[in-house]
Amino acid sequence: MYSCLGLSSITFVIHGLMLYGYDTQNWRMSLDWMGIMAGFNLFGAFAYAARIPEKWFPRRHDILGSSHQILHFMVIFAGLAHMAGLLRAFDHIHSNTFQCI
Repeated sequence: MYSCLGLSSITFVIHGLMLYGYDTQNWRMSLDWMGIMAGFNLFGAFAYAARIPEKWFPRRHDILGSSHQILHFMVIFAGLAHMAGLLRAFDHIHSNTFQCI
């Protein structure tokens, strides 16, 4: 459910790409950073759902390195990637070269 909720935003990305093209939307939405963010979230969700590394090394990751902790680290990294993308989009929109379409 976590992954499906996050991936539902792809609808709006595709709509923007169809209207304005990749180059414009890459600057407006920071698509590269959003892709990195999605990758971190999906990796964390996969590790948690598959119970990796507990499945491979039982009882070795009970305190440190469990899949739940990996999920939380990936969510933090995804948040940092999202913030970097927002800052880049903010700088682009508030630059002198940006024109509303």
